Amino acid sequence: MQVRFIKESPDRYRLECARDDGSKTAASLEFRGYFKHDLMHFVIERTANLQDSFFGMVKAGKELTELSPKAIREAAAVFHAEIQITEIVVGALQGASKSEVDYEEACCKIQEYLTLMSLAEPAYLTPDFCERVVAEHRSLLGRWGQLRGGDCLEFSFP
Repeated sequence: MQVRFIKESPDRYRLECARDDGSKTAASLEFRGYFKHDLMHFVIERTANLQDSFFGMVKAGKELTELSPKAIREAAAVFHAEIQITEIVVGALQGASKSEVDYEEACCKIQEYLTLMSLAEPAYLTPDFCERVVAEHRSLLGRWGQLRGGDCLEFSFP
């Protein structure tokens, strides 16, 4: 699947996903509320080779509109453990990307929270993994800052 983050304006971006079968899904989103979160999802899911989290679900045929926070609330959807775990890791590492972090401590805190939520610790969750995804996220944010309206970051999702 090809994933494109298109800069529409300083305040909006378009997320487009073109599946291998030729089908597509897209959404225009507010930059401030979603971009860094969606980009962290992509980096984590691709790096950990996750197939049952946000982008894996899109690849399998879900529409972006079905996975919006509003749609999920309204449907009272119950998701499997992988996407729940991924959401926790994304939130923690998205916050970590704003400052210098002790990745060993970050992993411990994520593990503690997963235990409180009765979720299993994913095998990929190591200090090295966390450091690599935060570094890539920061790098991609830097690249994003250089883009003009209409330009994009484009990736393949396994």
